[in-house]
Amino acid sequence: MQRSPYAPPREPPAVDAARPPSDARAIAAHILGAASLLSAAIFVGWAVWLSSGLSIFVIIILGLIAAPYLVLWLACRTLTGWISMLLVAVALVGCIWVGVYAFDAVDEDAQGGINLVFIPILQLGGVICAACLGGAFDWIAQKVRAGS
Repeated sequence: MQRSPYAPPREPPAVDAARPPSDARAIAAHILGAASLLSAAIFVGWAVWLSSGLSIFVIIILGLIAAPYLVLWLACRTLTGWISMLLVAVALVGCIWVGVYAFDAVDEDAQGGINLVFIPILQLGGVICAACLGGAFDWIAQKVRAGS
């Protein structure tokens, strides 16, 4: 059955962009978000314990150490798909693993403290890549849902 050419145009179907996430996905996002904030707090506490005192440089480094985990927390709040949540989980596990490895190497030699500067920068780059990839997967899924 065809529409009459004289009928007024219909509104296009609404895109599922504001679709509320499922309960299981929302629970997974909350758990991953809480784990990333807890990881940030643990690593910042570990860095304070390793430092000899607070200075401007130490405060900047503490912010740098917390930044990748805060980006993961923001990704948990904005991404909606399961693939995106899986990417966030993999990025979180990778950041924790690299962070523990880097912090453990601080006491091994005189140059170990440089890990506290460069490893968070590498973590931040990896986390931003994972968040962008998750956003791309969400966008593709949204376009596929809108097309069907």
